[in-house]
Amino acid sequence: MRIILVILSLLLAACSQSQVNDTLATPQEKSVAVRFIAAIQSGDLASVKGSVEPKLYAQTLAVARSLQPGVPKAANYKLVTVAVQTNTVNGTSQTLKALNYEFGAGNTWVLAQIVETDTPGGPQIVGWHAAVSKHQPTTRGEFTLAGKGALHYFWLLAMVLSTGTIVAALILIGRSPEVQRRWLWAIGSSLGLGQFTLNWMTGDWAIRPLGFFLLGSAAFRPSPFDPWMLSFSLPIVAVIFMLRRKALMRGPDETSFD
Repeated sequence: MRIILVILSLLLAACSQSQVNDTLATPQEKSVAVRFIAAIQSGDLASVKGSVEPKLYAQTLAVARSLQPGVPKAANYKLVTVAVQTNTVNGTSQTLKALNYEFGAGNTWVLAQIVETDTPGGPQIVGWHAAVSKHQPTTRGEFTLAGKGALHYFWLLAMVLSTGTIVAALILIGRSPEVQRRWLWAIGSSLGLGQFTLNWMTGDWAIRPLGFFLLGSAAFRPSPFDPWMLSFSLPIVAVIFMLRRKALMRGPDETSFD
């Protein structure tokens, strides 16, 4: 079940990322970026000269010829992420947008970043970077069980046990009106203490003793280019409640006058 939830999270993240990209980058900005990538592929940089910062255009001419043979001719440009940054110097603000694309096929893929700023004449490219890869950039960190070892399966089991224990404790708290300060037990039981995090792609793991997770576990991916990070924590309060539940349900001792 946890695996299914992680996969669903990935699909939802991809959907929301697409919506974010459409919000951050205008159709004109995306068009300028795509035309620039196509010009790099074809070598026809003159067709995009008007949308490139002059100094950058001269630098691009110098390196594009050597770069061109290694760039695939595929045109399946996919806008993966958009990053926005605003800089203010001497009271003047400039907003930069980095549009990150991937394209290619087979064993030849390119991750291209096109940096644009807005000018009176429209979007202008002020920076770019391209990296050729043998693998599709956004698939390297995908959630998959292929090639995974005992540590990865242990981590999934720990996540299930942590969250399952917390949920079970919360259900018991809800069904135990006799327990005093139920709301305090509910808050404490809903949190797992400590953070144990696994890089799903590399198998590297780390511990943050002072961290915590709501409902005991979490799965997140910083960006489509990064691997999944799976985390769990220890349901200490939930376990204490489940062990002491009967004692906590006992009322105060009554004094007999018989």
